[in-house]
Amino acid sequence: MDFGGEKVTIIYPGPTQAPDKLAVYFPQRKLLYGSCMVIGMNETGNMGEADLTNWPVAVKKLMQYPVVMVVPEHGEKLDPEILQKTIDLLETKK
Repeated sequence: MDFGGEKVTIIYPGPTQAPDKLAVYFPQRKLLYGSCMVIGMNETGNMGEADLTNWPVAVKKLMQYPVVMVVPEHGEKLDPEILQKTIDLLETKK
């Protein structure tokens, strides 16, 4: 898909924080917008529709994309390490 003259990839890695969350990858910028499936804080937030079994699996799928910046829906951290941090935080919820 093109967005503002730039190629983007829309990713549905499966159910995560909710059944319908998407991520957007900008390959030229190596930027990943992770929506609420990527946790940029020290807590998980709303878990009402969360799929705790698939959520870590879905985030691992996002790790295949080469990134220099990951943008979560909430939180200020932007470094790629927040993908692993999200998985680690979710593991404490099982």
